[in-house]
Amino acid sequence: MKQESVIKALGYKLSATVLSIAGATGKKLAEKFLVSLPNRGQTTWKGQKEQRGQPAFDLAYLPGLFLDALRLIMAQGFDIAPDGVISGSVRPYDLVIANTNGVPLMPALSSECNAATEEVEYLRDQGVEEVIGRLEPQMALPKLLWALKQHPALKEKIGTVMTT
Repeated sequence: MKQESVIKALGYKLSATVLSIAGATGKKLAEKFLVSLPNRGQTTWKGQKEQRGQPAFDLAYLPGLFLDALRLIMAQGFDIAPDGVISGSVRPYDLVIANTNGVPLMPALSSECNAATEEVEYLRDQGVEEVIGRLEPQMALPKLLWALKQHPALKEKIGTVMTT
C-alpha cells in the first residue's frame, strides 16, 4: 500500500442520526475523506406509566455500523496505519444500564429522552446541582432515577451505568 493511501488520523462522531468517520492520509495529512452512514438500532423504551416509549438505541447495532463504515473506507483504497491516531465523539447524554458482564439490560435511553423532569426537580430539591452543576432531564443521573422508577427490578441487575 502506498504511503499516500495510509490513514494517519481518523475521527468519528456518532449522533442520533448518523455515524460519520473522517480521516486524513500521508505525512502532511493532505488527502482527506468522509464517510457517513445512517444510524441503526433506533427504538423506544416504555416506562410503566407511559403511553408512548422514550427514544432509545439498541447498542447491538453499533459494531456492525462501525464495520460497515470501515469497509467503505477500505473499498476506497485506504488502509489504516498501526501508529495512527483515532478520536471519537459519541452522544453524550445517552444512558446505558448494563449487567455485571457489560450486557445492556435495556436499550440505551437517547439524549432525546426528556422524561426525567420529576427526577430533576427532586435532585434540585436535594441540592445536587450545588455539587455537580445544572441538571437537565436528558442527563444520565435523572434518567437513571427515572428508569429505576419505571422498572424497579433493574436495580438488582445493574453492574454498570455509563454513556454510549
